[in-house]
Amino acid sequence: DPFLTTQLATLCSPAVEQPRFNQLVRALYTSLIRSVISHAFPQAVAECPTRMAETNPRGILRASMVDRSTSTVVVDIARAGILPSQICFDTLNEILDPACVRQDHIIMARTVDGDNRVTGAEISGQKIGGPIEGRHLLFPDPMGATGNSLAQAIELFKSGDFGKPDAIFSLNLIVTPQFIKRLKTAHPECVI
Repeated sequence: DPFLTTQLATLCSPAVEQPRFNQLVRALYTSLIRSVISHAFPQAVAECPTRMAETNPRGILRASMVDRSTSTVVVDIARAGILPSQICFDTLNEILDPACVRQDHIIMARTVDGDNRVTGAEISGQKIGGPIEGRHLLFPDPMGATGNSLAQAIELFKSGDFGKPDAIFSLNLIVTPQFIKRLKTAHPECVI
């Protein structure tokens, strides 16, 4: 998408400062979450009366629409994922039944060795609101670098008594080959 690629290139520019930086993150994540919803969320054919239905019996909109009952959890990985997570959470609440949308939080940081090379990630806090069984699990995080943080965050949900999600999505603006390899090895079910 040339429009979004141009916005992403602007975001990556060292000259971009606040408030423009957050404005671009908002624009990019609003487009990204809308794309995920349109292509990966369940849909159902629905009928909605329009304002024209009052004067014309054919004033009914019949179309494939997002299934508003799709249970979804947006995971905020505190660092760069705070703003993207909030954008996705707010957008999902606009299109889905808000009772079906939840936001969980994980506080984590990279771990490094004596030479300051990344060795993994460490979780220092979490607020998980309950089971993920049958839900769409979304991880909005702008930069997919090593994949260690996301792999560990997914493992946290999979190893607990939270159940099995219906689908797992990684929503990134930029990813490295190392990120893709790590995720595909550790969690092949994750959609990047």
